[in-house]
Amino acid sequence: MDEMFLPIGTVLQGKYRIERHIASGGFGNTYVATHLNLDAKVAVKEFFMKGVNHREDDSTTVSVSNPASRPVFDEQKRKFQKEARRLSVLNNPHIVKVSDLFEENNTSYYVMDFIEGESLSAIQKHQGYPFYEKQSLNILSQMLDALESIHVHSIWHMDIKPGNILMDSAGHCTLIDFGSSKQTASSEGTTTSTALSYTPGYAPQEQINGFKDSWGPWTDFYALGATMYNLLTGSRPPQSNEILDSPEDAFTFPETVSDKSRQLVIWMMALSTKKRPQSVDEIRNFLPVDAIFDSTEVNEPDNEDTVSEHTVSAPVSSSASTVYGDVRKEAEAYESTVIDEYPKVAAAPPSPRPKKSKTVYWLSGIVLALGIVAAILGIKTCGNKDGEAVAEGGDETEAVERFDSSPYSNGEKKSFTVNGVSFNMVKVDGGTFTMGATEEQGGDADDDEKPAHSVTLDGYMIGETEVTQALWQAVMGDNWSAFKGDDQRPVEMVRWDDCQEFIKKLNTATGQCFRLPTEAEWEFAARGGVNSRGYKYSGSNTLGNVAWYGDNSSSTTHPVATKTANELGIYDMSGNVDEWCNDWYGDYSSSSQTNPQGPSSGSDRVSRGGSWLDNAGFFCRVSGRNYFTPDDSNLSLGLRLGL
Repeated sequence: MDEMFLPIGTVLQGKYRIERHIASGGFGNTYVATHLNLDAKVAVKEFFMKGVNHREDDSTTVSVSNPASRPVFDEQKRKFQKEARRLSVLNNPHIVKVSDLFEENNTSYYVMDFIEGESLSAIQKHQGYPFYEKQSLNILSQMLDALESIHVHSIWHMDIKPGNILMDSAGHCTLIDFGSSKQTASSEGTTTSTALSYTPGYAPQEQINGFKDSWGPWTDFYALGATMYNLLTGSRPPQSNEILDSPEDAFTFPETVSDKSRQLVIWMMALSTKKRPQSVDEIRNFLPVDAIFDSTEVNEPDNEDTVSEHTVSAPVSSSASTVYGDVRKEAEAYESTVIDEYPKVAAAPPSPRPKKSKTVYWLSGIVLALGIVAAILGIKTCGNKDGEAVAEGGDETEAVERFDSSPYSNGEKKSFTVNGVSFNMVKVDGGTFTMGATEEQGGDADDDEKPAHSVTLDGYMIGETEVTQALWQAVMGDNWSAFKGDDQRPVEMVRWDDCQEFIKKLNTATGQCFRLPTEAEWEFAARGGVNSRGYKYSGSNTLGNVAWYGDNSSSTTHPVATKTANELGIYDMSGNVDEWCNDWYGDYSSSSQTNPQGPSSGSDRVSRGGSWLDNAGFFCRVSGRNYFTPDDSNLSLGLRLGL
């Protein structure tokens, strides 16, 4: 049993029996429960901060692991309760309904309707292609209905994205996760229900820069427009700095998407708050008259090339040939009039996104053929077991030879430079080790670290440090981190998917095959590889010597390589920021393995190493495991490169 979660069968308030755990984030666990009095299925959300909380020996009581984190826990719990109270006053079929709020086990819980469905991001991943235009417009219409009901209370959701919209088998959509929501009231100004956060690509500049006085309905409309772009194209929406720097390249739609829908997305994602829609009604009036369809139609292909237009005039040109010209004019006007309010972040112009159309199906045959040719020629292509491309520019079929680490000795460094920023990779000789809950971990080892098992790895290279904000900025042209002030701090607030985009761009710039390390590679390097001295943490049995963690971090990240390195000369593999790995999260096997890649599928990706907010007994240990959904981002989550 994982001590992060309530045991199955636990009864809360004498009436909610926990049946199973279904999801977790940085601030809570969600369970399916049975309302014993009504014999009905409900969802129960528990406030539980990863890395801050643990359970007592009774397996239910929640405690704060580090007394210094108590003020943070108390403040975030108050905001968790505020989130529940906000949801409880909303009555809309497209918003999850909260029916109860209570305290128990030294923490807070709220009870919601249980929704049978799947997120739009998960649906799109399963089906392997974008949503049809009619489907997307149907979803948009439902989300406008949801937003209308919250905006009347001056509540802004602030985190609309495909991962926060659930769809059931009938096509009914529900907006979830109000954890980032904000409310404006004359008595208290703008308040937030959790720590300030945002999802890159779905947040406008006023949200990224924290200009709370500029937040409003238009902030949600930007995110909803970005969601529409993702649904229609299957691609991540452009970030605001990309739109500003290269508007013609920022938006690329499949040929089957109508001019009307293109115009709508570009309007909703306007850089200036004043040039976006100001109300739900403005968007409804612009929608095609047939934008709302019966739910029986939403899974049918859209074979029409266009969608009939409403009589309301478009806010941008009605001709597809001039759509991007209008974006350019809007960008220029934005830069000349409001750039002082929303500072421009210097960025390298993004590479044009490949247009997606029916050609992707026959192109897959070419990719397969080129892969066979590469195999015959003995050339290894960039990529990983999940098929994640690790080179950018539209030509993902290009065969790139992997970096040969064999000339380098164990612990030797190889330097790379990108746009003036240098970083080192460290050679890790291959070897065999015991992975998981080994003896030195003692009673701190969690169940998911068991059974300990033998793993054999070939040689590889791994980053000497976590990816810094300087390197991320050099590659991505932007820095999404919350803890700024020194660009040698590790980057954070990055999703697993963001890391894949970063790696694509890095590989394009270097001609190499960088990637995320596997979980086994990460642990072997953290243990010191073949030089391992059997430490509990990476490089020491005294955590403070090698890590920035809850007791010494002052609740912030720190510049990399300012603590002692481990046996291989690698820094910060314990603490500072948690690090994404390539693997899906899953149970260990007792059998011996060679170059394991983790489960073939899953819902969460592994992260390792712990962070500035963790205590000594948790994730900072070399065998400690953590996990997040691929679209999670938070103040303590970064990455380290593998090669």
